[in-house]
Amino acid sequence: MTVRKQEPRDYRCHVRSALTLQRLVVGETDLAIHLPPGLWDAALEKELRDRLVEQRSLLLRYLAADPAFAATHQPYLPGSSAPPTAQHMAAVAAVAGVGPMAAVAGMFAALAGEALAKYSRDVIIE
Repeated sequence: MTVRKQEPRDYRCHVRSALTLQRLVVGETDLAIHLPPGLWDAALEKELRDRLVEQRSLLLRYLAADPAFAATHQPYLPGSSAPPTAQHMAAVAAVAGVGPMAAVAGMFAALAGEALAKYSRDVIIE
């Protein structure tokens, strides 16, 4: 996986909403998380960060074992050792006719949303 310098995302502060904006960066994953005021705290941030670190670790180990998964721009059938996140990425990317890494950002946003849904139904993640 190529590590790139984080791009400034100034547009995020221009969203008008009653929700509060939090930013969570884990490796190359850079999420803007909009939540109801007062919901975000150190414990919630740790829970979410730990979940993303765990899932990123699983994906990175799989990418090391199956480099074609990361390199292809075409639909790709992952091996049986692929973690569920990689299998899901491959499945949704195949619908669009692209390689599985096209779905990586959406997959991490979805993981964050699923984790936050138990606290509020008013969550926006970009």
